[in-house]
Amino acid sequence: MAARTVLENQKSSWPPVRAAVGVAAALVAVSESGWLAECWQRWRAAARSRGASPNEPHKRENATVDDASDRQPNLRQLLRAALTHLQRYARGAVTVALLRALEVKLNAWTQPYPGALVGLFLLLAALRLADLIRDGQARRFLEWFCAPGVQFLSTWMPLFFAPPLVSMPLTLQTARVRPRMLGELVAVVAAGFVTTLLSTAAITRALLRYRLRRSSPTAAHPDGRSANASHPSPPVTPPTPVSDPVQWALGVAVALLCASPPQPRRDAALLAALTALSYRLGACSVPAALRRFLHPVVTCAVITASATAWGEWAHTAHPLAGTVTPAARLAAYADTAGAWLMKPLGPSLIALAFRLDRARQLMTRQALPLAGGSAAATAISLAFSAAAARLLARRTSSTAWPRALRDALLLRSITTPLAVAAARRLGADVGVTVAAVVLSGILGANFGRLLLSKTDFTEQVPRGVALGAASHGLGTAVLAAEGESEAASAATVSMSLVGALTTVVIGRLGRST
Repeated sequence: MAARTVLENQKSSWPPVRAAVGVAAALVAVSESGWLAECWQRWRAAARSRGASPNEPHKRENATVDDASDRQPNLRQLLRAALTHLQRYARGAVTVALLRALEVKLNAWTQPYPGALVGLFLLLAALRLADLIRDGQARRFLEWFCAPGVQFLSTWMPLFFAPPLVSMPLTLQTARVRPRMLGELVAVVAAGFVTTLLSTAAITRALLRYRLRRSSPTAAHPDGRSANASHPSPPVTPPTPVSDPVQWALGVAVALLCASPPQPRRDAALLAALTALSYRLGACSVPAALRRFLHPVVTCAVITASATAWGEWAHTAHPLAGTVTPAARLAAYADTAGAWLMKPLGPSLIALAFRLDRARQLMTRQALPLAGGSAAATAISLAFSAAAARLLARRTSSTAWPRALRDALLLRSITTPLAVAAARRLGADVGVTVAAVVLSGILGANFGRLLLSKTDFTEQVPRGVALGAASHGLGTAVLAAEGESEAASAATVSMSLVGALTTVVIGRLGRST
């Protein structure tokens, strides 16, 4: 709150960093402006096909009524396309706003359980109920209306994990995590991620083969692998566009905000736009070979944290020292731009109900591997984290971890909205909880698929259950982006079940303590 007060009451100057960011954003906008020329060429081609090219002036004496009638459909098509896009944007905005309002209301009504989780299951029930209304017409209308918002949330979901990673240095400093403790935190999260990932994949594969043997005794290879077990489909590589209109729009926005007179609110909007632009650059402009080891969220966090910490924006003074510090700037970022970008994280979790509903055939067919693997993942994750916390507690008084930090490790495998609500219920440190959750997601996004492939886990269902249980939303997004559609559906189911089971267990632990 102190950072927000300073941000609102004082003017800002961001001269060297602002200039560098503005020039870089302008260069990005220029490099991505080819889509305007491409759209113009397409419009010209469409106009020529109708005999009304914009570059071929018609003489007044040769103009006929047919020429005018040929030009009119082009204008109508242009207006119709513009109205269609505006309608999609309006439906998307309304969908996101409604899901956010639902999350806020449920947070107040369903304590101690997170509103996002309750909203996910309520929306899933509503979709199943809509199938019974007028032969599914209500269901089709609901999917049509929500499609733009669901697509937006699914596409940008990794970005909503970036603000906690940007402010992670401040989080660790506030929690008084010393360098030695930071190393132990990374080691515990990494070891827990590998343990949960591989053990969950092994258990899920064993359950999958057991189900296949029961349903079809002859459907197994001599090596024990099921003939019906699906293998990962090849990655879907979309055609590389000439340029990206989203990067162009974000580059223009950042350049204009850098050139505008500095004001606190404008600086917050500038950092929010810079976060989105850096994420888009990491997702689209970084070479694919490098993206295998450098997730776009990491690229986004490095660029945004550097600009925030070393830019003199909003004169954010430390409440005690009264001087401008990188920590104070990161605190102001977390309180403004970071808070804005994290608001859609809950709605993105609720919107996963559409993907869960589409995967209901998979859920029916593979109920035993999905449910058993998710339950095993929950037990393994909690048991490993509890054992690690007990080990960290058996130290001397100078090196032992406080209980609030140890309890934060229990929540490393569930997504951020659920982890934050569960941490408050349990009395764990929220900052360290978010750090552990984001670190688990980054490990899964960067190395999860590679580790599963190297250890010969090629079946789609075990891959999805393991990655969804070990690295929640970021791992699920990577599977969807790489074309493993069945694995992404299994990961969505696993992430939801593990989050629900962990939240229930933590809720009971919170009441018992």
